Amino acid sequence: MHKPTTTRVVVLAVLSLGAAYAIWTMIERSRQDVWLEAYGRAFSLYAERHNAEAAEALLPVMPQVEKWWPDSPRQFQALVFLGGCYRAAHNYEAADPLFKRALVLSEKLPSPDPEWMGRLKLDLALIARDELDTVEAERLFRESYEIFAKHPEHAYGDDAVDLLNIAVFRVNEDRYDEAESYLTRSIALYQATIFFAHEDLASAYFQLADVYRREHRYAEAETQYLNSLKLCEQMNGKTGDFHEERVLAGLALVASAQGKTANAAEFLRRAEQMSTSLEEATPEDAAPRLNNLGLLAINQHDYTQAETYFLQACGKYEQAGNAQDANRSIVLENLANLYRDQKQFDIHKAEPLYKQALEIRTRQFGIAHLETARTLSDMSLLNFYEQNLQASKDLAQRALPAEEKALGPDSSEVATTLNRLGISERDLGELSEAERNLSRALSIREKKLSPNHTGIAIVLENLASVYFAEGQTDKASQLAERARAIYAHPSNVD
Repeated sequence: MHKPTTTRVVVLAVLSLGAAYAIWTMIERSRQDVWLEAYGRAFSLYAERHNAEAAEALLPVMPQVEKWWPDSPRQFQALVFLGGCYRAAHNYEAADPLFKRALVLSEKLPSPDPEWMGRLKLDLALIARDELDTVEAERLFRESYEIFAKHPEHAYGDDAVDLLNIAVFRVNEDRYDEAESYLTRSIALYQATIFFAHEDLASAYFQLADVYRREHRYAEAETQYLNSLKLCEQMNGKTGDFHEERVLAGLALVASAQGKTANAAEFLRRAEQMSTSLEEATPEDAAPRLNNLGLLAINQHDYTQAETYFLQACGKYEQAGNAQDANRSIVLENLANLYRDQKQFDIHKAEPLYKQALEIRTRQFGIAHLETARTLSDMSLLNFYEQNLQASKDLAQRALPAEEKALGPDSSEVATTLNRLGISERDLGELSEAERNLSRALSIREKKLSPNHTGIAIVLENLASVYFAEGQTDKASQLAERARAIYAHPSNVD
């Protein structure tokens, strides 16, 4: 028997390796086909906003992905995408562990895919935003945007989402110059890509219009409201959480401010007409729209109509079996505020509604959550009006730490609660504490608001009353005079 030559051994080895490579390639291609088929089906469903169905389409292949490509970019992508499907379906309980695993895996990868890393940060930011953790949400939106700014080819409009959400935080803090900058950049990014939800761009236009309206730039506000309205009309009412009547209400306000009475009346008529279609809508869809119509009625000082809309919205939630839903607590609070603040109603109707809202929010979010704190602060003012001063003080003190943690110590909401705490302490005779808290509230509002904003005048009056009680007449008179000057020429129009 002849021994094989070295050449034959090499040839056989090469052939064996080639065969093994061919088999491996065939297996890998088969695996790729399984993944791409599931991913493609899930992505199509996700693009059509069938988010729960998208998750169901991807879920069966996840065990194979983790077996075939452990600790790989492919597994990272799969975890982020599946988590994103759950997040979009508001199933945060399912999304959270997937995102946590993706974060751990990203630290093992030499260079995580910037598209999926940015999207992971964005999804986490959206969850934090929805759970009202404003500080964490803004941090994550900024981190997401920084990734997409370095890799714009991977953004596909997600960078615009980041900027829009940061802008909304600035609007809520009355920091309109910053909000305008973020919004104009966000709109430009939306317009530069075809991969965006028209609802998001409509919202960006609406937010920018609101900024201009609050700054009395009515012509510019009207243009942006009309841009938003045009997109709403193109969507034929399929706007998700963003509702056309909000845009019509804004148009009515700016038309009225410009003396266009007929236009304002027409916009209001169209907004109110939309309520006629609510009978055909599902209770889940009708309830938030009725709440928006209630807020619109308040803007027009039609408080009886606002009450009707809020009561109907509560009824829709009950009809849908969502009597304990967190969104229902928003309507309950709006109705309670209406009863508390408008003299035509019985103020005693407010307390049971606040208690219902507080019970829902405490159960849903916990006692230290921002939404719970908002209810506590609103109840503080109610108790002040009813001269339950100790209760008013206690409620404000309970609200303050959660607001400071969620929004920062210098936020507008913190200033509001400090004002409520200060007037309670003043009437309890705790003048030094009242002076400290009202001074802090004034400092925040002077930083946040325009110089002639009535929000500043309110705190000036309250602090002046403390100085008068302390015998500091000169200080008191100076503050009172500033307040009168603001009331004579106020700069805020809502």
